[in-house]
Amino acid sequence: MIGLEEGGVIASLLVASIPLLSIRQKMRLDSLIAARTLELEEENRRKTQELEQARQLQLAMLPQTAPELPHLEIAWYMETATEVGGDYYDYSLAEDGTLTVALGDATGHGMQSGVVVTATKSLFQSMADTPGIVETFTAMAHSIRGLNLERLHMAMAMVKIEDYKLRLSSAGIPPLLLYRADTHTIEEILVAGMPIGSSASFPYRQEEFDLHPGDTLALMTDGLPERLNPREEEFGYPRTCELFAEAAELAPGEICRCLTQGGEEWAKGKPQDDDITFVVIKMK
Repeated sequence: MIGLEEGGVIASLLVASIPLLSIRQKMRLDSLIAARTLELEEENRRKTQELEQARQLQLAMLPQTAPELPHLEIAWYMETATEVGGDYYDYSLAEDGTLTVALGDATGHGMQSGVVVTATKSLFQSMADTPGIVETFTAMAHSIRGLNLERLHMAMAMVKIEDYKLRLSSAGIPPLLLYRADTHTIEEILVAGMPIGSSASFPYRQEEFDLHPGDTLALMTDGLPERLNPREEEFGYPRTCELFAEAAELAPGEICRCLTQGGEEWAKGKPQDDDITFVVIKMK
């Protein structure tokens, strides 16, 4: 009987120690989880801070004020879908008064597309005053291709306006929209070309048009035409043209606001999944 009692006591002690060990193990596990959670939160804060710094740097590279010219007015709009966007716009004003405007859409999103935007900005600023757009595109294509960014490249449109003469070329960007004030019609201008950097030897083309007072030009990336509503339906290019035609008599800044509002109303609160950018130029 004594042996049984002692054995029973020992058994009881062993049984009692099981939940005690489980509690200690749980406390240790909880401590490890809490420490790892803090590490992840700190890592997320660091990455968020880095992305915000990159976003601020990218925005600082974009023009902050529009050029003032006697024969035209210009405005632009950009809303990124991520902290670091892949859309880009810029301008350069030559000594002879020629205005060069560029608009681009880098492949992908985030930091990788930000690298392409930074490279494009540098190349544009050094080559913008080159008389021919084809020469500029060709030189930029060689440079970006030489960066070995694999599949990263830049869809782009570039226009040069000298007095009332328009020269333009595009490289994988949506059609440019030209509103003719005398006929109240929209011309869709598409100069087919591969995105900058996707080929080092693509034969880009340049086209020329005469402009008149009241004519309005809209350059845009695919963010607005391809914006989705809650039913996953695209805003579409025909609707974009209609909206631009309705607003084309307004000032460029008002046209930008109308295009933006049209996209917001279509989306009905659905977050955008691509950058939205457009540049509007109106001849006086």
